[in-house]
Amino acid sequence: MEKLVYLIYWDDNAADTYLYGSRLVLHEDRTAEFRNDRMPSGVVIRRWYSRADYQAHRLESQLPVLEEGRSYRVRSFLRCSPEDGALLRFQFYDRQNHLISFSVLDGSEGILTCPPETFCYEMQLVQAGAAAVMFHHVEIFPLYEEKEKEKWFGQLWNPDICSNTLNILLPDLTGGMFRLPDEIRIWGISNFTIAPPEYVLPKPFFSEEWRKDNRLRRFESGRLLAYGRLGREAALNLQYTQNADILLLNSCKDLYGLELE
Repeated sequence: MEKLVYLIYWDDNAADTYLYGSRLVLHEDRTAEFRNDRMPSGVVIRRWYSRADYQAHRLESQLPVLEEGRSYRVRSFLRCSPEDGALLRFQFYDRQNHLISFSVLDGSEGILTCPPETFCYEMQLVQAGAAAVMFHHVEIFPLYEEKEKEKWFGQLWNPDICSNTLNILLPDLTGGMFRLPDEIRIWGISNFTIAPPEYVLPKPFFSEEWRKDNRLRRFESGRLLAYGRLGREAALNLQYTQNADILLLNSCKDLYGLELE
């Protein structure tokens, strides 16, 4: 089964942002800079909704639909000054718009479970002492199995100790999501790993920390498997630093049946 990683950005809808005394700059690389050094702690800086009244507010849903009882991995890509000056809070509501429960993301990454009887939910960026916040996106990734509570990005699939080549997939962003391959159908690709979205992010969010995993460091060379505009551009940028060849694909499905050592 192919897997989807949903990305939530800070769009230009001012109605969902606390603007009193604030300075907000939205950059072309989709980074948002928010500044307000007099904003009280506990106040919501920005809200995102899973359901919206389009006729009343001209807003479409800003969050993916979550399944009741399913768990999701959440990663936030934001920087605060001072550090830990903002947090993410998720609030879940029933059909009568009554609050069922809420969950606060502890740090930049955590597990979120959608409670029973959830009709809609809201994601909030909450002030916790920050004078400035730089925000790029939040990832929401469904966990299909209990084992997937481990990190999916950067995992080594189909390990082959006889090969010194690491096959690195650089997925493309389409429709606000990354589409990841079905790991069962990539059996023919040895030493296969998927680069996390950080590889296409602007500074200060760009990172290659995932490459420092001991399971990945032993390889002498790499092969970059790329599709889509972002994947191909990233492959060209990384080619010179990774001692890697490039194999261009038309889509994620081209991986199925491919045999690479």
